[in-house]
Amino acid sequence: MNSQIPMIGFGVVGLRGIGRTHINGILEAKGAKLVAVCDKIESLARREGENHNVKWFTDYRDMLDVPELDVVCICTPPHTHREIALEAFKHGKHVLCEKPIALTVSEADEMIEEARKSGLKLGVAFQYRSGTISVKAKQMIDQGIIGKVFRSILEFAWYRSQMYYEASPWRKLWVEAGGGVLMNQAIHLIDILCWFLGRPKRVFGFLDTLFHKAEVEDLASAIILFEKGIQAVIQASLMDNPTSTKVIVAGSKGRITIDYESGEIEMGYSERDAEEHIHSASDEWGKPGSKIERIRLDSWRGSHKTLIEDMVEAVEKDRDPMISGEEALKSLEIVNGIILSNFKEKPVDIPVDRGEYRKLLLELPYLVKVKE
Repeated sequence: MNSQIPMIGFGVVGLRGIGRTHINGILEAKGAKLVAVCDKIESLARREGENHNVKWFTDYRDMLDVPELDVVCICTPPHTHREIALEAFKHGKHVLCEKPIALTVSEADEMIEEARKSGLKLGVAFQYRSGTISVKAKQMIDQGIIGKVFRSILEFAWYRSQMYYEASPWRKLWVEAGGGVLMNQAIHLIDILCWFLGRPKRVFGFLDTLFHKAEVEDLASAIILFEKGIQAVIQASLMDNPTSTKVIVAGSKGRITIDYESGEIEMGYSERDAEEHIHSASDEWGKPGSKIERIRLDSWRGSHKTLIEDMVEAVEKDRDPMISGEEALKSLEIVNGIILSNFKEKPVDIPVDRGEYRKLLLELPYLVKVKE
């Protein structure tokens, strides 16, 4: 009698950088098995294949014919996500795609629709959602501990040298990266913002490229209006040192500050609900008392291992992945909306006009002048 537990077979396309992170996550995850790897650089594909004793390929289309392959991890630049995902669905394979889900909202729509029609899973790798600090904050917000939420601030202040772009030139380009700090880095916390606050409705954004020689932005600011009237402000940069990665969510009963650098939540409690106190206070300068508590947590960024195990369970139990295509679309709507708003110089409604944004993206290389 064979008592071996069935394993879900994973293949990874794109083996530089984040591709290796996916491989490590698969090797660590329960119920997952690495069965194939692929990269257009033959020496890299061969090395990873031989290191892990799995089939290796230089063309992802050939990899899709591997019978034991169940899930394709797409770890290539954003402009390739749609093409690889659609081909994977045609071959009956599930997809776990690196963020962002796609270059444009229209491409993401196609991926979501094809997954739905094929009855296959489409998950997106936003690992910050699996970190204990994000999970704890989400629970506190959903439980009403901070009351009625009315505003939020996101600060994503990171640092990248010019060599970051020179090492992978696609990162410089609108038509391949789809954006700079917003698309490649800050989208992690924009996804968290959507998870906390709900569906975005309108954005007004500003972009600039100040220090780097690249088409795409290294500085972005935006105002976002979410459903239920919640207002959010975001700032993202690749020029800050020291760095800062924070989300603040304020409500009528208090405020949560999540510091992703230190792994700490600062919880501010109001002794009275602000909405109630504002209308009942007899002192014109009065305000309720308050207190501050700090919670330290170990895991803050989450892990790809968790996302891989979630994908295994999604396939086995026929449920949506932790971050489905529909969920990942929300953060892409915001990023595409900020970019569109910047060049239109006015607020943009969400959902973003698909045709208008696609047209803009094709024009951007000619509209933006790269610094000498």
